[in-house]
Amino acid sequence: MGAASFTLATFSSLLLAGRYLLAWSFRGWDPPGDEVAYGFGLLMSGFLIEAVGIVALGLGVAGTLQRRRKRSFASLGVACSALVLVVILTQTNLLPS
Repeated sequence: MGAASFTLATFSSLLLAGRYLLAWSFRGWDPPGDEVAYGFGLLMSGFLIEAVGIVALGLGVAGTLQRRRKRSFASLGVACSALVLVVILTQTNLLPS
């Protein structure tokens, strides 16, 4: 469970970095299509990243609670997934209303 948690947390952080890179590259570019669809795509990618982060956090917590197992990957998975979730929640709270 620890390796799966670490893998999913790493995947989630790579998706988050890719999302920021994509949004940064499109900041001065006017989308050729519907602007609402562009924003909806970014919103859905945020939900996907958050769902993967929550699953990784759950697997990491379950991996740390197992007895007679090495807990290093589970601890890394919990830390990485918690960091991704904190970044997403902070970004959401910093957006203007």
